[in-house]
Amino acid sequence: MDNVKDKITEKSVFICHSIAPIFLIKYCIRNKIKISKLISVSGANNFKTGNLEFDKINQTMFLEDVSAFKDLCKKRICFYSKNDPYIKYDALQDFAKSIDAQEVVYEKAGHFNTNAGYNEFHEIIRYL
Repeated sequence: MDNVKDKITEKSVFICHSIAPIFLIKYCIRNKIKISKLISVSGANNFKTGNLEFDKINQTMFLEDVSAFKDLCKKRICFYSKNDPYIKYDALQDFAKSIDAQEVVYEKAGHFNTNAGYNEFHEIIRYL
């Protein structure tokens, strides 16, 4: 079976949602993998929701220092909403700033999921 990291190249583009962006960042840093672009949608790091079970699972993906990712990824874009019901606005904003990302902020897009009316997200195509 092929190794996943052997399939990722400096031309790879990732679109990740919620906890997946920090998972990818951690994976890239640990394996010293360079990518072309990360598009983060409602991504955060080190954010605790207060749900102990959920937080216990998520904290395994958290990183104290994400600065190395800036040298591994050419372009970083973060989409987030001011009314996300799961992740506080400040945490979304802090994450974008921590990876020096272009920020695309929506007023009322929630968590960019089905509950917020996002079965499709055509606007993201402009950023590919």
